[in-house]
Amino acid sequence: WFIQELIAPKKFHFFDSDWKNRGSKEHLAEKISGITGISTKILRHETPLLSIAVAQRMAWAVHRQTTRIEDRAYCLLGIFNVNMPMLYGKEEKSVRRLQEEIIKSNPDMSIFAWKLPASTRPAGYPNCPRMICGILANSPDAFSDCLSRIAAERFAPEFSISNKGIKTQMRIVFQAWAGRKRVTIPASARVLFRPLVSPQCSIRNCGENEFVREDPWSLYVARPNSSLK
Repeated sequence: WFIQELIAPKKFHFFDSDWKNRGSKEHLAEKISGITGISTKILRHETPLLSIAVAQRMAWAVHRQTTRIEDRAYCLLGIFNVNMPMLYGKEEKSVRRLQEEIIKSNPDMSIFAWKLPASTRPAGYPNCPRMICGILANSPDAFSDCLSRIAAERFAPEFSISNKGIKTQMRIVFQAWAGRKRVTIPASARVLFRPLVSPQCSIRNCGENEFVREDPWSLYVARPNSSLK
């Protein structure tokens, strides 16, 4: 199944292998939500899809099992109203391509609110040399913590894709965690119900006005008294 097939129809009935009607989407909304992570308000068309943050919509594919890895990205095309060639054999590159297409039409900064599973941390973390990577996630699984707590960004900077990566202008936050200084950028405007607290992802300067993601296993919290630049 594709995620948009669960969301788009107002009337939707489920049948088993013997063609017995097991119920409508309306009556099974709670169970569907528990399996997919999609809010019942979205399933019942009580909340506009565009009001849901990019990170939260990406998280809907966390439990999606597909025969081809690429289909985990392609099942989200309708959710973000984007189009791109459905190429196979590229594996995780399809997820990055999807995010690039989203950025072209949606400036929601929550697309940066991802982190790698703790189980993939190297031995000695966090005292080992900090890993650097690209600013975009390689898998929807990196958004697993975003199913309900990220709010959609209403006012965000302009993004553009160039041959060097993502180009934008935004605030840089200087803070210290556990005795270490970190430079971060906002990964979302706010956390739901906590408008003065914003998740941040750590970045490292690698050239003049050029940055890469650092420590992809963590998101940090910036508060109003942070140093902004």
